[in-house]
Amino acid sequence: MLDHYLEVLVRKPGALMNATALVAARASGSFTTTHQRFWDRARRQLGDSGGTKALIEVLLLHRSVPAADVTAGMERALGAGKCRPGRGGHRGPPGHGRDSRTGGAHRDVGPFRPASSTLDGYDGLLEAR
Repeated sequence: MLDHYLEVLVRKPGALMNATALVAARASGSFTTTHQRFWDRARRQLGDSGGTKALIEVLLLHRSVPAADVTAGMERALGAGKCRPGRGGHRGPPGHGRDSRTGGAHRDVGPFRPASSTLDGYDGLLEAR
């Protein structure tokens, strides 16, 4: 549910603090204590707006990177004491973001964008292109 608001939140990061979608994400467990710790540290380092934008960049990663990898990245950033997101785009290892069984997009779409059963044939359409 939170995923649907990320584009708006990039432009208006102050809206995240009291967003109903954030409350729902916390209640469901998809917004973890690691997310909160990262956000708290980022806001201390970058200010409220900059830190929230850094968190939103992390949340956007959930669209294309497995949730466990995003969490591990946040943990590494916290361990290093740095929460400034990288510029120039995300680069993963070879095959990253691809399902090794089919060569298509991976099925782990993260906790903020649940896989929809109505789009199951979409990967096949992409492969046919």
